[in-house]
Amino acid sequence: MTAAAAFQIEMARQHLSQGIDINAKDSVFFGLTPLSIAAGAGQSKMVKFLLQQGADVNARNEGGGTALHGASFLGRSKSAQLLIENGVDIKARASNGSTAGDLLKTDWASTQFISQSLQLRVDRSAVEKGRAQVAKLLGQ
Repeated sequence: MTAAAAFQIEMARQHLSQGIDINAKDSVFFGLTPLSIAAGAGQSKMVKFLLQQGADVNARNEGGGTALHGASFLGRSKSAQLLIENGVDIKARASNGSTAGDLLKTDWASTQFISQSLQLRVDRSAVEKGRAQVAKLLGQ
């Protein structure tokens, strides 16, 4: 584990010990939970930590998506695998009717636009490779 990842987990541990709700929804980024943010950012060690601490694997954001939707969309296969292993509903539909599997087919221009709006840097080849791995995890 890198020092940065260890620091982030320690900070999360401190916040949780102070009574911060592990499933609190962000008021800026579409009501994302910490688990959704970590999964979408590809922070698999944080995803694992949050799940161990009792994060709701099926919590929904403002758009009705789960952490798996974000992990799938950005090709975060390690995060997706952890979510699946911890019982995420792989057939959950967001408000627009899309499943995590549907998001694997998102075109690159849309992926870039949404990633930039979330202030995430993405690499096309990594996203495409990750999406292929997530597709296998989802049985597609």
